[in-house]
Amino acid sequence: MLTYTAKSWEDSPGARGGYRTPLFSVPDHFRMTRGTNRCLRVASAMFPGMGTSVHGVASSGHEIDLVDDTFLTLMLPLRG
Repeated sequence: MLTYTAKSWEDSPGARGGYRTPLFSVPDHFRMTRGTNRCLRVASAMFPGMGTSVHGVASSGHEIDLVDDTFLTLMLPLRG
């Protein structure tokens, strides 16, 4: 059975951090780039019977280092 979730974060005046909330795993390093109108959107589809998941990430800009010895991760950037 397919499970779908979508989470988002948008920067606002006075907002401190919180941009890690939509992430689907714990990265070794994650930082939003500086700028205005920063945002992060993550959509996830889980296929439990197959042990597979697909994630779509859209952001205004970020740096990330993934470290996971358990899963194979393929990243296909559309821009940037």
